[in-house]
Amino acid sequence: MSNLDKKLKSYSLLATGVLAFSAVQGQIKYTNMDPDSVINRNEAMLINMDNAGKAEFTVQNKFVTSSGTSYSSMYNLLMVNPIDSNEFLGIQSIIATSTSSTYLFVPAVMEMDDKIGPNESYWTEGSSYGMLYANVKYANSYGSFSVKAGKWLKREDGYVGVRFMIGGDTNWHYGWIRLSVPNDSTIIVKDFAYESYPGKAINAGATFSNIKDAEKRFKLYAASKNLVVIHDEAESKAIVYNISGQVVANKELNRGQNKINLSHLPAGYYIIKIQYKDGVFTEKVLLK
Repeated sequence: MSNLDKKLKSYSLLATGVLAFSAVQGQIKYTNMDPDSVINRNEAMLINMDNAGKAEFTVQNKFVTSSGTSYSSMYNLLMVNPIDSNEFLGIQSIIATSTSSTYLFVPAVMEMDDKIGPNESYWTEGSSYGMLYANVKYANSYGSFSVKAGKWLKREDGYVGVRFMIGGDTNWHYGWIRLSVPNDSTIIVKDFAYESYPGKAINAGATFSNIKDAEKRFKLYAASKNLVVIHDEAESKAIVYNISGQVVANKELNRGQNKINLSHLPAGYYIIKIQYKDGVFTEKVLLK
């Protein structure tokens, strides 16, 4: 038995012991958009987080121009709008013109594994504030102004933190929507998920509630600068990111045990994303 296999066995025994203390109420409900939903100009998509009853959010791409004898205007708005009293996790954005400035709360760009829960600030409702990106221009006989807002232009695989209520619940369900905004005319919806237990926080990108859920499909260990993935999926792919979000390794996985050589990487934390037929599994690992 190689040193790596011995370490793998010891890590597996350790993980088994940890599992006894890892039970958590709740279950993450995950929806994968396959293929991704591309929302072009003047298109919209309803997001029904629990796939039942009424949708909770609208992803909208609005582009309008108009002109008259004394004015012209252009509105280029990419938005995630809560329906009813549902909310997104926002961040302050300064909206400035030549004559004044104000603050709006726009959707924050969440990174993989960021916490989304009751202790985060700036939960925001209201259709006028859900701007992923906004570019507004207006001119008339008295002058002109232009405004740009939002944090999402040219962002790939970011997460919008959301919360909503289901049926007669009086507590929030926390979730995320993964988006890309490659340019000022396109929104791409990748997937979304929420925690079914009211009031329980979720991490951005999480598709399992706890270790026991993940262990049903995956075992993942870092040993001797190798990443070991054991699973029973017919088709899957592992992508390794550094803490800056850059892809540093990827590999097509086979059913059973897979070893990914990471010896070219410095020690530190990395995010492993495994894409498989039914969803995405993410985990943080430490290379020593």
